[in-house]
Amino acid sequence: FNKNLRNISIFPSRLDEFESVKGLKNKIYKPDDTVGLKKILSSFKNQKDFYFYVRLHPNMRQLKINSTQMKDLFKLRKKFKNFMMIWPESEIDSYEIIKNTEKIITFGSTITMEACFMKKPVISLNNNLFTQLNCAYAPKNHSDLIKLIKNKSLKPKNWKNSLFFFDYITNRGENFKFF
Repeated sequence: FNKNLRNISIFPSRLDEFESVKGLKNKIYKPDDTVGLKKILSSFKNQKDFYFYVRLHPNMRQLKINSTQMKDLFKLRKKFKNFMMIWPESEIDSYEIIKNTEKIITFGSTITMEACFMKKPVISLNNNLFTQLNCAYAPKNHSDLIKLIKNKSLKPKNWKNSLFFFDYITNRGENFKFF
């Protein structure tokens, strides 16, 4: 990481996972996350003080290299110089990426809650449970997102709110005797 730059991490989703769940579609970028990545990177193409780390979900390993999403991601790699694509099979630790970046942008991944717990400002582009628990910022459009990314003083949301999510995941809806 170049500490002289404003390092931002982006965690896109595996498109097929979200296509099957009602209400989890990206609400800002149509038709999908890859279009959003392209628009975000384009908005910062000439701003030399920003650098983006795009961490593809490890489950994307299972996608065929000729899937539409992977083909589109390969094209992005060739078009922009202001980012590093971290492929699904990479052993680079997502938590180290979070620790070393100024803010985190997600497209609905549970990494939203993990980054909130790590006291990082998180921007969720899929206005879902994570924003309902007030763990992430929820821009209404691309312009709002760019303002949030550029805001040097963007504060993390309350990390304690993420505990509700972790409690639910841990006990699958059954109440703990002590929490």
